[in-house]
Amino acid sequence: MLSVILKQHRKALGLTQAQVAQALHMDRSTYAYYELGRASPSIATAVKFADLYGITLDALIGRNADIIIGDE
Repeated sequence: MLSVILKQHRKALGLTQAQVAQALHMDRSTYAYYELGRASPSIATAVKFADLYGITLDALIGRNADIIIGDE
């Protein structure tokens, strides 16, 4: 799911894999592996993706942010 979301947001912003990789100071091939689902980013890198795309970490991983966990 993460791989699909990364690609969707990158394309929505009209960016290439190289542009995203450059903005986040990583190799294009590293970013491509994330988009292909061949590698998983660290939490720190996931935060950078979320910040770049203007979304929450929940949205980045495809989690419904409306779900509330608690004792209610």
